Amino acid sequence: MRPAGATRLAGIPLGLVAVAVLLIVSCSGTDGNNFQEPRFAGINGTIEGFVTDQAPNPTAAVVGANVYTVPVGAIGKTGAGGYYRLENVAAGSYDVHVVRESGQTNTVKVQVFAGRVSRGDVVFNAQPLNVSRELFFLTDAGAEGQIALIHAQGGYTPAEFNIITTPGIGGSFRSLKANKASSDELLVLSNFEHQANPTVFDVYILRLSGYLATVLRVTNSNAPKDSADFSADGTQVVVSQDTDLNDRFELWIMNRDGTNPRLLAGDIDPRSGQEFDHRGPSWSSDGSTVAFSSRRVDAGATFDTRDFDIFHALVSAAPVIPLSTPLVVLPRLPLVHVTRDIYDDLFANWMDRDTTIFYSKLANGNWQIYSAPGDDGGSPETQYTNSPYDNFGVVQSNDRRLLAWVSTDDWDGTNPDHSTEITVGVPVGSKFAEVRHITRTPPSPIRTYGYPVWRLR
Repeated sequence: MRPAGATRLAGIPLGLVAVAVLLIVSCSGTDGNNFQEPRFAGINGTIEGFVTDQAPNPTAAVVGANVYTVPVGAIGKTGAGGYYRLENVAAGSYDVHVVRESGQTNTVKVQVFAGRVSRGDVVFNAQPLNVSRELFFLTDAGAEGQIALIHAQGGYTPAEFNIITTPGIGGSFRSLKANKASSDELLVLSNFEHQANPTVFDVYILRLSGYLATVLRVTNSNAPKDSADFSADGTQVVVSQDTDLNDRFELWIMNRDGTNPRLLAGDIDPRSGQEFDHRGPSWSSDGSTVAFSSRRVDAGATFDTRDFDIFHALVSAAPVIPLSTPLVVLPRLPLVHVTRDIYDDLFANWMDRDTTIFYSKLANGNWQIYSAPGDDGGSPETQYTNSPYDNFGVVQSNDRRLLAWVSTDDWDGTNPDHSTEITVGVPVGSKFAEVRHITRTPPSPIRTYGYPVWRLR
């Protein structure tokens, strides 16, 4: 499922090479023996991470735990979301110990480098990899479109899908998302009620009871829509739509019943007059930020700004503007520019508790999986796949131990015809391990699968 409007651009991406220099100097000791004690004159490193408990359902943050390193280099405490940060730690190898109020302890090994931030996530009561792993995804196994539910343990054929019955809507589906606050709600776009113009989709919330879904219509307009996502608490949605029918999409936030819409990112910069197109919003799990893809589309756009790049914006910085207000008068929204190159970057998704944005890059003719820190932009990208086949639409399981995505590659020898399959794997550094296709497309009829989302467990 390639996104509409994505272009194929040839070229070689430019990379940045960062070199950290650590200077070691000597100074005279004070023990009377004129001992020359080595000291670090360069910058020390930082350790940060999240401490979570997988025993609750869903996984819970561990707040107020003591964190310290062995050898002793830093001491700290976990705060909101289970996050901790230990600064000014000398370069070297450490055991990071976490002690909960109950006395339960756990440890992770971390390598600290001068001038860099090292991750040290700690998990209490870790669950086996294949427990209650459920994925929803879209399939055309029906007459037009269907929503499927499948367990991620492997080896399935289309006949073994659990199909979600959706009385009240049908037609074609796109942009499936799961409610971050409920295990029984999905958000989907459908063109069911636009039979005269099937290119127009509306947004619907599906409330699940077993394999049956009751339907709440969120939007009701002829404005073209690209995609949507739930807020962290499930009370709002963010929608990419072309409200003024100029082939440029804006981002709108509204209540889950479609009321009180307000503009998050408009399609024109009120100061410069530059025109933009915003797609694929992903709302962070803390509710503060929306990541998305955007490109310039006006005549003044240069070659390296016409592609889709990844941005994110603070929801609190968005102006509260009625839907009827002319978009040209809107104030400028400050955006963080995460990626910059001549390739299309789409399918943005916040992961690692809002510290990382995963996305797919259309480089050299195929979609490949990348990530970048969700900080102030400009940080180096990490590339996970590099093949002549497509890999895109990555989503992370709730315990952050598995990734799922759409792939036409043949990772495990079960996809020699390179059909579109739902795929899962374990991220290890900048690679994937234990990769397996959990769908099996039959030779005929050929099926298409897309938009995987994990069920909240």
